[in-house]
Amino acid sequence: VKLDVADSGFGRIGLAGPNAEALLKNALGTAPVNPYDSITSDDVTVVRLPGPHTRYQLHAPLARRMSLWQALSAKATPVGAGSWSWLDIMAGIPGVHPETSEAFVPQMANLEIVGGVNFKKGCYPGQEIVARMQYLGKLKQRMYRARFEGDALPRPGGSIFAPDFPGQSAGTVVAAQPAPDNGFDLLAVIQISSAENGELHLGSETGPKLSLQTLPYSVTPA
Repeated sequence: VKLDVADSGFGRIGLAGPNAEALLKNALGTAPVNPYDSITSDDVTVVRLPGPHTRYQLHAPLARRMSLWQALSAKATPVGAGSWSWLDIMAGIPGVHPETSEAFVPQMANLEIVGGVNFKKGCYPGQEIVARMQYLGKLKQRMYRARFEGDALPRPGGSIFAPDFPGQSAGTVVAAQPAPDNGFDLLAVIQISSAENGELHLGSETGPKLSLQTLPYSVTPA
């Protein structure tokens, strides 16, 4: 498969919040109901995303996108990409960054739970390893959501330490963002045994302590 970048003018707008559905219906007359549902109205395609906060992605050509932005921003506050990334963290949806590229198999990052991998369709590099882990293997790491109090935002790829892995990393930061009510929220792939033990530190064995938080979906330890 070859993918080429086409200058079609298409782009995305993210819309989130308790009034997002009402704003979308007011702008387009309709809105997807369930996570991953999509609708197309004229030249706008809208996808509802999963997670504890109502949110949508709107895909449209430039001119249409500009008119939508003007209509929505009259009653919604424009924010930066960091806020969208925080919503991904709260939804337990991982991103892939240069620092974490090829660091995990999909199951470590819970991708088979959130619909990010299909075991019945297609072929791809590494498929045998992924399938073997799904049907025959035993996962030793899973992705967790955590919170910590600190002064610096950790980068993807940052290390997490735990007493049961002395002198070595027990986990890796997937994504992190400042929390609206102070502190930082993050997703990290962590050794299941370390997460179950409960004592986790960011950056070093004496770094800020992580407090594990719930995810909006069920994760069964493998």
